Amino acid sequence: MYAGNHERHPILYPGFKGIPSNPIFQAFHGHLARALRSADHIIFLGFAFRDEYINDVCDRSIREDATVIVIDPSKDINASSLPSGFKHIQEGFDQKSILKASQLLVNRASKK
Repeated sequence: MYAGNHERHPILYPGFKGIPSNPIFQAFHGHLARALRSADHIIFLGFAFRDEYINDVCDRSIREDATVIVIDPSKDINASSLPSGFKHIQEGFDQKSILKASQLLVNRASKK
């Protein structure tokens, strides 16, 4: 059993697409919405925003003042198609992308 701080855990999406009818996915989507509403900084790793239901959860739940970073090397993601204020790092999932994300967070914090 994990005894650490659950508030610092990532949320890993299990790959379901669509409106959830299964209680497990309903619970997951509810947790995602609550986590997004309370987050100051959100980093999506490898999420291409092709799931309309998750996109709707994001639209409803992400605060306008939150820093949102998308790390995904996919050429399918057009940064101009992301919601306003989202930053796209088109790198692999490596130290370089983490450093870029860290710098974006530092820059954002220094502007407040």
